[in-house]
Amino acid sequence: MPAERKYCQKWCTDFTYLFLENHEVHYNCTIIDLHDRSVVAGITDRHITSDLAIRTLKKALESQPVLKGKLILHSDQGSQFTSKAFVEFCESVHVTQSMSKAGCCPRNDQSSRKIKSTRISRAGSYFKPVLVQIANALIKSKKHPEFTTRYRRIKARRGHKKAIIAICRMILTAIWHILTDLKPYTPEGFLESRPVNKEKVLTISQALNLIKQRGYIIKDDVGPVT
Repeated sequence: MPAERKYCQKWCTDFTYLFLENHEVHYNCTIIDLHDRSVVAGITDRHITSDLAIRTLKKALESQPVLKGKLILHSDQGSQFTSKAFVEFCESVHVTQSMSKAGCCPRNDQSSRKIKSTRISRAGSYFKPVLVQIANALIKSKKHPEFTTRYRRIKARRGHKKAIIAICRMILTAIWHILTDLKPYTPEGFLESRPVNKEKVLTISQALNLIKQRGYIIKDDVGPVT
C-alpha cells in the first residue's frame, strides 16, 4: 500500500509586520505546511486586509496539489481571517478553518527585533478557567510527571502564571492528538529525556578541581585543600 500522505493537510497562516528603514510598515501574509513547516506561499503588501489573506491562500492552493475537502487552515481570530469575504472564500475552495479560541498562548507581537507585548491572550474567557483548574490538578498528580517536570522548569524562569498556561497548552495538544489520531493518551511525546553517560568517570583530583571551580571550599581535618 502507498505511504499515507501527510503534507498539504494542515496549514497555518499569520501576518508579520515589516518595519522598513524609511519608517514605512509593510505586511506579509505567509502560509506554512505544519507537516514540515515549509513555506507554501507568501505575499507582502502595504495594507493588512482580508484581500491580502485571500490572495495568499489562493496562491498557496494554486501551487500545491491539495486534497479537496481535506485541508485545514489554522489562524488566529484576526479580523482578516474572520471577515465574511475570507470565510466565504474558504468555503468556496473547500478549506476548513481552524482558530485559536482557548487563549492559552502568549501574544507574539514581534517583528524583527521589536517586541510589543508577550502577555497572555485574553481569549477563551469560558474555556481557559477550566483548563487552568485541570492544569493545577495535574501538576500535583504523581501519575503524570511529564506535566510536573515542565511546570517546575518553566516556573523557575517565568513564574507560576506562565508555567500554568504552558501546561494548559500541553493539555490542548494532548487532546488534539487524541481526537486526530484516535488513540489513547500517551506521555512519551511530553517526557523530557536526558541521555545519561554511564561511562563518565572522574578521578579524585579531577573531582576536587571541579568542586573548587564551582566555588566550594574543601576542608579536611587539617585545613583547606590548596
